[in-house]
Amino acid sequence: MQQQDRRVARARLDRELRPLRMMAKAQPQTRGHLRAVRQALGMRAGEMADRMSMHRSVLYRLEESELAGTISMGKLQDVAAAMGCVLVYGIVPSHGETLEELAGCQVLDRLAEKGDPRAWNEGDIKRILELPSLKIEKLLKAVDMV
Repeated sequence: MQQQDRRVARARLDRELRPLRMMAKAQPQTRGHLRAVRQALGMRAGEMADRMSMHRSVLYRLEESELAGTISMGKLQDVAAAMGCVLVYGIVPSHGETLEELAGCQVLDRLAEKGDPRAWNEGDIKRILELPSLKIEKLLKAVDMV
C-alpha cells in the first residue's frame, strides 16, 4: 500500500472508529460484557442457555472465558445474537489519539532510533514534512538538532 493510500485508509478508519476511541477513553470500562448485558436484560442463565441449546454451565464457562480473554469471536457473536445484540469490534490506539497521530509518532520513533539525520533517506524526509510542526520540533530535539 502506498503512502497516500495509507493516509486515506487512516482517515477513513479514524472517522469510523471515533466512537470506539471515545469509549476507550472513558473509565472504568465494564468487565464481562456478556454477563453484564444478560443481567441488565433480565435474562436468567438457564433461559439464555436454552436459547443457545446448551447447558447453563457451558454459558457460565463462556462468560468466564470472556473475562479471561480466551473466548473466540464466533462465540461472542453467538452469545450476543442470543441476547438480541450484535458484537461490535474495533482496534483503536491505546492513548486515544487518531491512527494518523499514532502513525506520525511511530515515524518519529523510527527516525529518533536512527539518530544521525544524515542516515535518513528521502522517504524519511517526506514523512517528516507531512508531520505537524510540533511533532517535527519534538523529533529535532530527540536527535539534538534544536
